[in-house]
Amino acid sequence: MDLLSGGRLILGVGAGWNEREHEMFGVPFFTVKERMDLLENGIVHIRDTWKKSNPKAAQDPIPLLMGGRGEKRALPMIAREASEWNLSHMDAAEYRQKRGVLEENCRAIRRDPATIRHSVMATYIIGRDHDDLRERTAKLRDFLPSLRKFDIDGAMTEVRRRGLVGTPAEIVEQIRGYAALGVDLFMLQHFLLDDHDALQLLASDVIPAVA
Repeated sequence: MDLLSGGRLILGVGAGWNEREHEMFGVPFFTVKERMDLLENGIVHIRDTWKKSNPKAAQDPIPLLMGGRGEKRALPMIAREASEWNLSHMDAAEYRQKRGVLEENCRAIRRDPATIRHSVMATYIIGRDHDDLRERTAKLRDFLPSLRKFDIDGAMTEVRRRGLVGTPAEIVEQIRGYAALGVDLFMLQHFLLDDHDALQLLASDVIPAVA
């Protein structure tokens, strides 16, 4: 994949978190410690395999993307191994605190914290106006089980707690705010697969403003 893409592969690795998926596919769901041990050992074997592989990858080494916010195992491992640190939701206060811990771990091993790219994966709701936002929120609430207990305004508030909500101009300002904190890349989760209009709004009104 790295050769075919001209050296653009980024490999995401993790310890696993979704117990239901493990059960569905017959994969043992060990304790957090056991899964973190397996991840740490797995990275060693992955890198060893790349050293022995033929043909060689275009990149040396292939960059690893890692998520996690645990201060005892995850963030020290990310400081040692990752080229990109990914958080699964937006929370400015948490991001500042965890970023500080990550940077401390980098300095402890004499790594420049700036060599790690910061990315965020987040849910979003975009609309041309308030009515459009409410309509799209209702559809997302019906799709995501975690939002079904809320009314429309409550669902919008819940998504805003961990993601992006608003008109294109408001989304732009929210992205700029997180970028000012140090986030380099935003991955927006598009759950409503038939909603091409939301993607068009992002492409026409949001991306040019933050590119």
